[in-house]
Amino acid sequence: MPVAIRTALSRIACLLAILAIFSTPSVVAQEVLPNFLPSSMIPNYDRIRIGQTEGLEGSAFVARTGDAGSNWYNPAGLAMSDGTALNASANAYEYTSITAEGLETKFGSGRFSSIGTFFGGVIGSPILKGRTVRLGFSLTKPVVWSPGAITSAGNFDIPGTGDETITTSSKVSMSTSVPAINAGFRLSDNLRLGAGTSMSITYMSTVQQFTDRLLTPTDVGRALRSLYLDGSVWQLQFTGSAQWEITDAVVVGAMATSPGLQLSGSGLTEYQAVTGLPDGSVDILFRDTTASIEYKLPYRVVGGVAVKLGDFEVEADVRHYGSLAEYNLIDSEQPVRIVVTDASGTPTAGEQPFEPLVEETKAVTNLAIGGNYSFSSSFRIHLGFFTDNTPVGNPATSIFRTVDLVGFSGGVSFGGSLSGSLGFSTSWGTTDERQIGPTLGGQTSTTKVGIQTFNLHYAISYAF
Repeated sequence: MPVAIRTALSRIACLLAILAIFSTPSVVAQEVLPNFLPSSMIPNYDRIRIGQTEGLEGSAFVARTGDAGSNWYNPAGLAMSDGTALNASANAYEYTSITAEGLETKFGSGRFSSIGTFFGGVIGSPILKGRTVRLGFSLTKPVVWSPGAITSAGNFDIPGTGDETITTSSKVSMSTSVPAINAGFRLSDNLRLGAGTSMSITYMSTVQQFTDRLLTPTDVGRALRSLYLDGSVWQLQFTGSAQWEITDAVVVGAMATSPGLQLSGSGLTEYQAVTGLPDGSVDILFRDTTASIEYKLPYRVVGGVAVKLGDFEVEADVRHYGSLAEYNLIDSEQPVRIVVTDASGTPTAGEQPFEPLVEETKAVTNLAIGGNYSFSSSFRIHLGFFTDNTPVGNPATSIFRTVDLVGFSGGVSFGGSLSGSLGFSTSWGTTDERQIGPTLGGQTSTTKVGIQTFNLHYAISYAF
């Protein structure tokens, strides 16, 4: 096989596993053409508001939490609960609007879906005697990303060459579920500690396609790409926390969670690519039903200060997530199978080793501010503001889109042994620009995705 072809095929193999990056090789020594279809998947950590009233206040609750929601916000708060309680809260309906800009078209889609973000409980009296120890359990869903499909198209009139049409489509989903067991300890009337362990289960799925047709006066060239990924990663994490009531009006809280300790991670990865040109064709196939998937979660540190002034209270929290050095997000021992057919129609089959997809994340610091005003002992109004910045460390090679989101939330709650809330949250942002092409005709373009979400929150809780 000519050296030029071997070089091109080697470079193709290095890109096969990169989700949402499609390459278009020529049979004769043409450069690999990356960045055809950037993904619309975003890995931001704090996009979903959690909790019955916490979610209505931008999730700024590490210092004030004191019920079943403490399982997520600060296990030390479990010790504030006198009795046993169950909380099925922040079950939300979400409307996601996502708009793709680039090429010659701008396409938007909306999707209305149901998201159950928290169920938890705290075990106190009469099951546990005394006030020293409280136990808790929860199932939280802090990451849910399942927007509608994105499609785009472009038509190019190439002077002296011909006419070219390309189309792209992408449909992705990503979620993380966190079952947890926690304990809160009351050391004194104003000092509490907490500890817990959790299992973070992350699911990722993507289906993407790309087509390219170059029509000249004498020939037609075609390129087809398709990618399918469906996998999950299980990680163990540990948490320690504290709450300290400095005065009757000022409370501080802090929580630290360890990096994820991966227990398992695998999934189906399939990539197919066919490029046909007048001087021959290239057919590429990769499939592994148990490809190795490693999606690392960094350590998390949260600190907050709350001030209570009569019927009004407010809290400001800072959430910091650590960075992660490069690691293999997707790897496989299966080979990449390639068939090259020359202009005479003679095929040549070969294999290339799978080149791992490398991912890295940067440190992220997010802010949340929230508060409420009590009109009576059983009725409050809540408001909140929050940020949710991207953790993507290297946008040029990442499978994820980078977008910094901001948002606000609000609603009302009622109290008593049976309590509940009703409210909303919304967030928005625009992703970075990512390149598509060059195409068969040498065209390049950039794309970006506008994101806006609207969540309807409703919750109910019962204390025994």
